[in-house]
Amino acid sequence: ITGGTTPERIGETIEQIESNLADFASGPTEDEVVRVVRGLRSTGLMQMEQGPSRARQIALDLFRRGHARTLEEILDGYSAVSYDDVVRVVETRMGSAWREQAIRCVLGPGSATAVFS
Repeated sequence: ITGGTTPERIGETIEQIESNLADFASGPTEDEVVRVVRGLRSTGLMQMEQGPSRARQIALDLFRRGHARTLEEILDGYSAVSYDDVVRVVETRMGSAWREQAIRCVLGPGSATAVFS
């Protein structure tokens, strides 16, 4: 997560980012997962209409799977994403252990970044 702010509001911005990450770790709603899957399908479909993107996907499939998937197979894969799948990824990849190990970086004038130290 990134945030832009003024030097005077660095502390508040950092607190807001930490709060959003903690809220995110509680997991998405089922409605949010449905919207994400729809977004993945539509984005995937749009990307596959572009020759270079489709060629890249075919090359990756050949390397990883030994055969190229059809567009329908790719879109079906997106549709197969379940709420439990997303929760598992959030817990594994974005939970409290991840937040504890995450690197925080503040860029700006030295006097402003001293607040973060």
